[in-house]
Amino acid sequence: MIQPFKYKKTSKRPTPKGNFTIPAVKETETYTGEIDGMKATQGEENVLRGAYKTGLLLSHGFRVPIGAPRNKPGWKELDFLLSTKAGQYVAVQVRDSDFVHHGEAAEASDIFNDRYIIQQLKNEGVNLKDGKIFTVDDNDVTTVEDAKRLMERILL
Repeated sequence: MIQPFKYKKTSKRPTPKGNFTIPAVKETETYTGEIDGMKATQGEENVLRGAYKTGLLLSHGFRVPIGAPRNKPGWKELDFLLSTKAGQYVAVQVRDSDFVHHGEAAEASDIFNDRYIIQQLKNEGVNLKDGKIFTVDDNDVTTVEDAKRLMERILL
């Protein structure tokens, strides 16, 4: 036997009275893995976000090819070439702590590469702040706030 459909009446709940506010949720920075369409480490992303949060940065270049076109002989790469509102250029390399070279020969190679990049930038008319490349360890910039404090010291 088929029974007729019975509608159930739902009870209306009383609405609470008073002034209720929704607690503020802290915004978290999400790691995208990209800067300007190129792959980036979390340390690199934090450095760039921290630099912009200082309010001192005008523009940036990410993974700037130096000396020759990308993937050609003589090509070197600079992680960041930052332009500040004060009109200075700041070069920053973010070193992955897992990839840091150990040993005298590797350190000498890093020094040579840094000097080569500085000279190539001078040849292009770019004078770097303090005439050097600032090296940042990715362990020092695990959060955007850490990166902001570090970049304030570098950019000022």
